[in-house]
Parts: sequence; C-alpha cells; structure tokens
Amino acid sequence: MPVGFIVNGSFFVYNYVKRKGNAICTITKILFLQKSMDNYSYYNPNPHGKRVGDCAVRALSKALNQDWDKTYLWICIYGFIYKDMPNGNAVWGLYLKDKGFTRHIIPDTCPDCYTLDDFCREHPNGTYVVVLSNHVVAVVDGKSYDSWDSRNETVIYYWSRKDDK
Repeated sequence: MPVGFIVNGSFFVYNYVKRKGNAICTITKILFLQKSMDNYSYYNPNPHGKRVGDCAVRALSKALNQDWDKTYLWICIYGFIYKDMPNGNAVWGLYLKDKGFTRHIIPDTCPDCYTLDDFCREHPNGTYVVVLSNHVVAVVDGKSYDSWDSRNETVIYYWSRKDDK
C-alpha cells in the first residue's frame, strides 16, 4: 500500500511491492514545490470578527499599521470627498497614494498563472497591498495577512511603499 510523506516541501510516495519473494521498493517524487506555510498568517482586525465585505479595510489596516476603525473612517472620508463607495478600488487607492504607496500592474504575459503565493516568494521584503480578482490582501515581508488563505488566487496589480519597490 502506498504511503505519502513530505521532505523539504516535496511530497513523495513510498510504494512497497512484493513479487515472488523479492521486495521491490519505489519512491516517487509527486510534487517538487509545495506551497510554503511560512508565507501566510491569519489576520482579522475587524472588531466584530466579520470576514466578508471589508477586505480593503483589513488589508490597508495591516499595510498602514493602523487599527480597523481608523482605516475604515479614513476611507469613508475619502469616499465622501470623491462621492464613491469606500471599498471601491479607486477610493482606497487614492488613500494609499496619499500615504506614499505606488501602484504597479502585473504584466499580462500569463494572466492566470501568477498567484499570491508567487508574489510572496518574489517579494520577501517590503509592504504591499495586493489586488486579486474580487479581493484585496496585505503582504508584509513576503507573508500574506488575511482572514483566509488566498495564496492560490491570481494577482491583478499591487501597491507598494515608495521605499519598498
């Protein structure tokens, strides 16, 4: 019966077969690179523990090192000034820009294959707000901070502090 095990992030299958008294042992490497568990951390600063509808507030809260209430209030003020909803990308994007962040577009060479996990591995230093399809997450020093593990989601664009490019 095959048995699976992990060594240094790779998944192996050990298979023992007995044929006419001779034992045959095969070890097959199934997966070379497994998602690192070191680049995700549960983070939910919402005072009521809500996990839906406030991802921009949660992400900006982490990236700006502010509490949830202060972040929510500020993007509501920006929404009021610009006559748009506070969770609109344009609204909280203006807030990030005013806080010293710069927006970067991901090249469209492989639009479905560049994941948040890839982004975390390629950005081990710095503070980022990463936009996925229908979601926003903070990445600080190569680790994503979110209320759920969104590392398999595709990155659309991201914001970085000007000194963290």
